[in-house]
Amino acid sequence: MQSIERGVWDAVLNGPFLPTLTIKDTQEPRTKAFSQWTIKETRMAQYNVRDRNIISYGLTLDEFYGISMCRKCGRF
Repeated sequence: MQSIERGVWDAVLNGPFLPTLTIKDTQEPRTKAFSQWTIKETRMAQYNVRDRNIISYGLTLDEFYGISMCRKCGRF
């Protein structure tokens, strides 16, 4: 994944990027509306999408359905 783009690999290592909004000096994840995202936040979120795409291409169909149906794992 590093060969595709460095940000893609960073997203794998650091987990998904969630744009946050600062309210009264605290960070609240998932509260920032998409229309308020900066260019950098949009790019970082796109790395998450690319990671999932790369990983999904490496799975068999049965593995993909198993992961996509897992409620505990979140939505693939």
